[in-house]
Amino acid sequence: MVVERIDLVARARRPSLSALTGVRFFAAMHVVLFHYLRWYLLGAPWLVSNVIHAGYVGVSLFFVLSGFILTYTYLDIDGGPALDRRSFWVARLARIYPLYLLSLLLALPFAIHPQGLHSLLTAAGAAGLQLLPTVIMIQAWSPTTAELINSPAWSLSVEAFFYLMFPFLAISLVRLPARRLVLAVVVLWAASLAGPTIYAILNPDRAGLGFPEPGQAGIWIQALKYSPLLRLPEFLLGVVTATIYLRIRGTRTVRGAVLSAISLLGIVAVLAASSVLPFPYLHNGLLAPLFASLILGLALGGGAIARFLGTRTLVLLGEASYGIYLLQTPLWNLAGHYGKRFTGVDPYLGHQPLFFLVYLPVLIGGSVFALYWVEKPARRWIKQLLLARTRSAVASRLRMSAPASNR
Repeated sequence: MVVERIDLVARARRPSLSALTGVRFFAAMHVVLFHYLRWYLLGAPWLVSNVIHAGYVGVSLFFVLSGFILTYTYLDIDGGPALDRRSFWVARLARIYPLYLLSLLLALPFAIHPQGLHSLLTAAGAAGLQLLPTVIMIQAWSPTTAELINSPAWSLSVEAFFYLMFPFLAISLVRLPARRLVLAVVVLWAASLAGPTIYAILNPDRAGLGFPEPGQAGIWIQALKYSPLLRLPEFLLGVVTATIYLRIRGTRTVRGAVLSAISLLGIVAVLAASSVLPFPYLHNGLLAPLFASLILGLALGGGAIARFLGTRTLVLLGEASYGIYLLQTPLWNLAGHYGKRFTGVDPYLGHQPLFFLVYLPVLIGGSVFALYWVEKPARRWIKQLLLARTRSAVASRLRMSAPASNR
C-alpha cells in the first residue's frame, strides 16, 4: 500500500472547510457557559437561560462533527482509506493526547486536594490506581470513573473509542448506495435514542427525566450519558453526513445557506424548549440530525452563517477549541485558587459572574498558547517518531516497485 502517496492525493483534493472549524469554538463555549455560568442566570430572559442550561448538547455536536471531519479527511468516496490503520491511529493519538495529558497534570492536584495545590507526586501517589483509567482514556466505560481528575475529559475517552472503530465501521457506511444513506440517518438517530427510551421505560434510578442536579445523578443516567457504545450512533451519523456531502458537493441539489439557516433555527428552537424536554433524550442525540444538517449546510458553503464562521478570527478560535474544552476545568480551578490567594475574594461565593469575565480571556488565551506551543509541536514530534518506520517501509516499497528505467 502506497500510504503516503494516497494520503497526499486525498488531501490535495479536499480543501479546508473553514466554517466547520469556526463552529467548533461556539460548541466549546456552549459547554463552558453551561458548566460555569448557568446557575447565575435565574433572572435572565428565558431564552438565554434555557439555551445555556442545555449547553451539554455541545458534546453531541462534537461527536457528529468528528465523524464528518474524519470521513472527509481520511476516506475516499468509494471507501478506500487515505491512510492505513496504524497511520490513522498515530495521527489521532498525536492530535489529542499531548494536551489531554497536560490537562490531567493541571487538574490532578485539585482533584486530589481541592483546597490547595500539593505536589504532583504526592497527589499521584494518593490517587493510586484511580488514575489509570483516565490516563489510558478508558474512564468513560464506567460511570464511577468517567469524571475523575478532569471531568470534561470523559468525552475524549468516548472519542478514543470512535477512533479505534473508525477504520472498520466507516468504510462500510461510505460504501452504502445513495438510496440507503437517508435510511442510515434514520436508523442511526433511532439507535442514539434507544438508550434514553429504555431508561425512560425502566426508570432504573427511580428519578424523573429532568436535568439531574449535581451530586444527585443516579448511576444509570451516568452510564447512559458516558457510554461510548451508546454515543457511537452520533459519531456514525457524522460519517454518513460526510458521505452525503462528498456525493452532492458541486451540485445544486442542496443550497448550503438555506440548509444551515433552517438547521440553526431548529437547534435554537429545541434549546429554547430544553426546560420541558426529557434530559436523557436531549443529552444523547435528540439534536443529532439537526447538527448533521447544520454541518452539511456549512460544508456546502454560501450564506452569511458560513462566511461568519469562516472568518480568520473564528477559525483560529475554532482551532483552539480543543484547548478551550479540555482546559476549562483546570484553568478554572487555577484561576480561582490564585484569585482568592492574591485578592482575598472567594470567586465561588457570589462573585462567579464577575470572576467568569476574568476567567474567560485566561481560558481563551491559554488555549491559543497551548495550540501553538503544545499541540502543534507535540503532534509533529509524535508523528515523526511513530511514523518513521512506516515512511521508511513505504519508501522501500516504492523503490522496489519502480520500473528499472526510473531507477
